[in-house]
Amino acid sequence: MISVLINQLQSRRCLLVLDASEALFQRNNFQHRLEYGLFFRRLTEELSESCVLLTSRVFPDQLESLIAAELPIDFLRIEGLEVNAALQLLSSKGLTDKEKCNKLIKTYRGNPTELKAVANRIHHFFASSAEKFFENPTTLVSDQFQEMLNQVFSQQVLSKTQRQIMIYLAE
Repeated sequence: MISVLINQLQSRRCLLVLDASEALFQRNNFQHRLEYGLFFRRLTEELSESCVLLTSRVFPDQLESLIAAELPIDFLRIEGLEVNAALQLLSSKGLTDKEKCNKLIKTYRGNPTELKAVANRIHHFFASSAEKFFENPTTLVSDQFQEMLNQVFSQQVLSKTQRQIMIYLAE
C-alpha cells in the first residue's frame, strides 16, 4: 500500500495533507509507529516533486531522526500572538488593565482561542474584572482546549512520563 501511494506521489506533483497526525503515533501501538516511521522515511527519501504536510499537536519522535539525517524535511511551530496583538484582542473584549492583560497573555501563552475564551468567562463570571479573576487562583480553559487535552490523554499519544509531568505541572 505504501509503495502504491509513493508511486502516485512520484508520478505527479501532489500535496498530501495528514491532519491530526498525532493519532498515527500512538504510544500503545509499537508496530504502527514502526510502520509510520518507515513510511515517512520513504516519503522523504523518494519524493522529488510532491509535498507532505503534517499537522500535529505533538511533535512525533519518529521525525527527529529524519531531521537529523538532513533529509528534505522541516517543521514550523505555531506560536501565540505577539503581546501587542494579544493586548488588542483583550481590549476588544473589554479588558483594559494592561498589567492584568499581560498576566493573562503570559498564562495563556498568547493563544488567541484561549484568550478569547478566558475574556468571555471573565466578562460572564467576574463582571469583566480581570482583577477579580486573579483573586481566584484558577486557570480557565476553553471547551476546545479541554477536548484537545482529553484526546491527547485518551489516545496514549504521550508516554507515561510525559503524562505524569503534565499532571504535575497542572497541579
